[in-house]
Amino acid sequence: MSDANKVVVVTDARGRSIGIKKLGMSVRRRVLKALSDESSRKQQYLGLVMVAACVVEIDGIPEALPSTELQFDALIDRLDDDGFTAIGRGIQEHFGVGISEEELAEDAKK
Repeated sequence: MSDANKVVVVTDARGRSIGIKKLGMSVRRRVLKALSDESSRKQQYLGLVMVAACVVEIDGIPEALPSTELQFDALIDRLDDDGFTAIGRGIQEHFGVGISEEELAEDAKK
């Protein structure tokens, strides 16, 4: 399986299984398109959104890529700190060492 299609499952502190996938360029473009200009300029928010965009399933149930800020906010709230911690570890371990939310946000703007 190519790295672009590889789904890695991480488990958060609540015991949820979260499937994550490395973001391709087209996904990053769709994420930026879903955000307002103001939101896409806010590094911390963009970082959260890019991390959330990596999620493809939660507890075995497919998770569609959000297409609006409201949908991203709902997913961010659902994941909460426990989900983001597990996803962050998974991103670092499987998709690149030392990737922070800020680095994902910067990378998305390229």
